[in-house]
Amino acid sequence: MLIAEDNALNTVIIKAMMEETNATLLFVTNGADAVEQFTALSPDLILMDIQMPKMDGMEACRRIKSENADVPIIAITANVMKNDVLNNHRIGFNSHIAKPIDKNVLYKTLQGFVDNSNVLDD
Repeated sequence: MLIAEDNALNTVIIKAMMEETNATLLFVTNGADAVEQFTALSPDLILMDIQMPKMDGMEACRRIKSENADVPIIAITANVMKNDVLNNHRIGFNSHIAKPIDKNVLYKTLQGFVDNSNVLDD
């Protein structure tokens, strides 16, 4: 799993939440690195912060989806107003998780993609 998050504290929190899953995690701190690592490693799933330096998560999502439209990309963002969520889906995000991240929501969202249900959030 590729995780693009520029905030060090959020990275520590996500890493701790994901520890018991035994998933292989790769962290990057900006959208440009996310695109580069996606191209190099083809991860199964991406968690993508929206606001990052060099390249934001929206542009990184667009570029990754142009390479592989099937890879699930989940936005992790504090911007959870209905218009923000709809815009993220239009860009290509498959789902979103609100910050601060709730572990149960994280697991439930990820499980949907592991089970190949790929149902969009309402």
